[in-house]
Amino acid sequence: MSIPKLITYALGTLLPLASFSQTTLNYTIANWFDNKKAATSLTFDDAISGQFTDAIPILDANDFKSTFFLISQSVPGQLGGWAPVVKALRGGHEIANHTVTHPTLAELTNAEVDAEFKGCNDAIFSNVKVKAVTMAYPNGSGGGSTAEDQRVRNIAKKYFIGARAAGGDNNPYSFGDSEENYFLIRSPMINDGTTASDMANMLNNTISSGGWFCPTYHGVVNGWIIVSKELFQAHIDEFVKRKGDLWVSTFGNVLKYHRERKSAKLTKVSEDPKAWVLSLSDTLRDNAVWSQPLTLNLDKPSWPIFYISQNGKDIPYKTVSNKIVFNAVPDGGEIKIGKEAVLAVEDKNETEANWSIIPNPISESINIFNLKEGNQYKIEIVSVNGSFRKTVEETAKNSQIAIVAKEFQKGIYIITINGVSKKIVVQ
Repeated sequence: MSIPKLITYALGTLLPLASFSQTTLNYTIANWFDNKKAATSLTFDDAISGQFTDAIPILDANDFKSTFFLISQSVPGQLGGWAPVVKALRGGHEIANHTVTHPTLAELTNAEVDAEFKGCNDAIFSNVKVKAVTMAYPNGSGGGSTAEDQRVRNIAKKYFIGARAAGGDNNPYSFGDSEENYFLIRSPMINDGTTASDMANMLNNTISSGGWFCPTYHGVVNGWIIVSKELFQAHIDEFVKRKGDLWVSTFGNVLKYHRERKSAKLTKVSEDPKAWVLSLSDTLRDNAVWSQPLTLNLDKPSWPIFYISQNGKDIPYKTVSNKIVFNAVPDGGEIKIGKEAVLAVEDKNETEANWSIIPNPISESINIFNLKEGNQYKIEIVSVNGSFRKTVEETAKNSQIAIVAKEFQKGIYIITINGVSKKIVVQ
């Protein structure tokens, strides 16, 4: 194993003294991720097989990640085991709690309600190795206005960060004016009578209000309250048409974003000739759960920005008018906004990162050395602001590969080979 080493190049950037005088940050946290106008979460109840065999491929084809509320005792019989659930989780979908047996919770004792929540969570964790942090009330019981519904919710709060009720339309942005309301998320039932036009209207209303739309599906192709595959595709097509305005994500991620944003604050920790050091924090306790990135719109400083990183890892950013826009995780480590180009190359060990780029900074070509002769390599090159991406597949000759750099503008790029990333500077 080689000794870790850090090679730093400072590209002479003379900073005016005025840049050190700014002590406050002018910023906003977008209402929804990526500055989208509204949010939506497609949710599926009861672990019906068609959801996994027919709906998920359509969702994945459009990069839509959804939430599956499982009745844990039904998974073996209806899905033939937990393998489809594991596959869905690995594909980025959320696996969530719909109790063990799907009872009317308000009719149960406290101990029985607790057992339904805990039993389902235990089964999910045992078989899928993930902690479910959201749930949906069976038959909507727990999402009503009675004292018995409130009793169910009080128990749910021991296990979950929020819950989906039944009925209603979209949730206005102001829905989260109390913790209680995160356990009363409205959710219209979707069935074979819900036309594509109906879905379009619901989505348009959500975008107009800036709120959160959480439709509930049951059967897709088979099961109960069935929506045909063709109709489901037509529904998804309406979501696709509005991707520019609509953040489509899991129930848990949208809820986390909304709640994190309410309590998050961006502050400047320090400033020196090389970088601003910022802190994004919130008042929520469990950082393992509250880890959804927030979209920040920060006034652009007067000096050139060479990189933005959090916890030592570069993050993409873009400039929109006089703002720099990037995503960061609350309490996810210090954020640095670089005033000069810093090239850091860390060799972890010889088997992991034995390739090198010489010279660096580069001008005419990217010369990669110490590759295995005759091996084909997939090389990914991404600008640190995310505006440029290139993938090259080349075979190493004389243990090296050269990539012409004419199409690269001046700046900093991340080059990745075999899962190992390094920075390059084009000058």
